[in-house]
Amino acid sequence: MPMQGIDIRTNPLKDMDTPIVTLTTDWSASDYYAGRVKGRLYSMIPDVRVVDINHNLPVADRITAAFVVSNACREFPAGTIHIIDAAGLRSNDDVVIVEANGQYYILLDNGLPNMVFGTTFSRAVKVEKNTVPQHGAFLAYDLYCHLAMRIAGGTDLAELGSPCTQLQQALPYSYADVEGRLKLYITYIDSYGNAYLGITHSEFENIRAGRSFELMVRQEPITTITSTQDIQKKSENVELLLTVASTGHLMLTISQATENASRLFALRVKEMLTVTFK
Repeated sequence: MPMQGIDIRTNPLKDMDTPIVTLTTDWSASDYYAGRVKGRLYSMIPDVRVVDINHNLPVADRITAAFVVSNACREFPAGTIHIIDAAGLRSNDDVVIVEANGQYYILLDNGLPNMVFGTTFSRAVKVEKNTVPQHGAFLAYDLYCHLAMRIAGGTDLAELGSPCTQLQQALPYSYADVEGRLKLYITYIDSYGNAYLGITHSEFENIRAGRSFELMVRQEPITTITSTQDIQKKSENVELLLTVASTGHLMLTISQATENASRLFALRVKEMLTVTFK
């Protein structure tokens, strides 16, 4: 029997007039998957607003997916439902719903939730994949849409799955202070070729504690953090610079807007860089 939409207008959990469901995936924007899932959401949830976050995440790349979820999804208001179908699929991975800051995240417990939330989530439940009798290989269409409908309709998470107190652990790929040297990972590269490091400016300054530093990238030392305004003044020579991104993370960028730092310096996600303090 086809599942019916639920009237969400009396839902006490919602802090908005109409529900928002976001999509973050590795499906590719050129394929039919996003349209299929969006069509089902519009059919199942009255007055829903579906927002595309990203459909071009690298397949099975949990690090990039974690960065996008942490820095895009979290900006939405309380009550938002996030469908995240990325970072690979293994038959033994559980489906979980994580509640954090009043928002709901539907995704696989494959290390990605742990990378995003750590232990800072309010609660989480493990969902049986056979919750929907017609469950097939396309989890987002077959199961996640159904769960989004139930949440939008006011169903408590306790009715959707069993309590999950600990998410599957994953290497954070952020930073580590080891014997006076700071090991930093590149955690994201945007479409302009800027490389985001796994540490915020405030975290870096706390560890730095007023000391001078040297960050080595391709045998080139970087010893200062350049402001956005000063980057615009460095237009004569191509130079790799360390600055602060809008997310608050330290970021490697290029002095000329027409160039691409990642391509010129062969930077890649998961690469480890070292900072030496003096």
